[in-house]
Amino acid sequence: MNALIADLQSAAWDRDVKLVLDASTELVARFDANLLQRGMSSLLAELIRTAPRDGTITVVTAFEARAASDDGPSEDDALDQVTIEIIGASPLGAENPAVQQFLNAVSCCLGTASLESAADSQGAGTFTARLVGRRATAPGIAQRTAVVVDDDVDMQDFLGAVLRRLGFTVVAVNDGFDALIVLERVSPAVILTDVMMPNMNGIDLVNRIKQVRADLPIIVFSGYHETLGQKVKDRALCADYILPKPMSSKEVATALATVLKDPTIGQGN
Repeated sequence: MNALIADLQSAAWDRDVKLVLDASTELVARFDANLLQRGMSSLLAELIRTAPRDGTITVVTAFEARAASDDGPSEDDALDQVTIEIIGASPLGAENPAVQQFLNAVSCCLGTASLESAADSQGAGTFTARLVGRRATAPGIAQRTAVVVDDDVDMQDFLGAVLRRLGFTVVAVNDGFDALIVLERVSPAVILTDVMMPNMNGIDLVNRIKQVRADLPIIVFSGYHETLGQKVKDRALCADYILPKPMSSKEVATALATVLKDPTIGQGN
């Protein structure tokens, strides 16, 4: 956390904003995830950008060990709660892209987050996030997890809603690099990825994953699905299924049932 704050100090100085860390907890150490740190960095950068000049942003973290059962904590069910309170920043709503990225990062780290955001009469505000997640030594996410890779938040929301209705846990990320980080922590049942994305496109992502996980089903979606189909035939793309974009929820269910060889997916939904 100290390194993260140090990296953002230059941006804060440019905005005449004072950035202060009052931490009793090393956030990333407890949750053991680079992706969480990236989400936190984006969130703080947005708060700095929207903060009033000559303002102060104070980041306070606190740690509380919790037990998942009434019988007391064990190695497998022990939970950590970290509270992050950012004081003196402009309030950010849950629809803000930086907040969405932060929430996605939390879900990738096997945790959940509750958020509170409020402003006083001068427009200064507080942003409070409470993260609850299993410790780094705990088992990974359940097997029936789907990773959605797309920089389009609307598509993330659509696919997330469809997948959850079909019984999947959903982890959504914005580009191929974030997807590769997620795969270091999560063993998903399937990946659904767009093609046109910043940093690393879907074709490069699919081929890199298949080099090490040839058995992992990958569904690629794109408005240029016919061209992608030819790339699959030419072995330039190792995807297991091509979805047209836009697609219907029924088409998503059909794709999942096909690549997972599970005809019950989508039945009754």
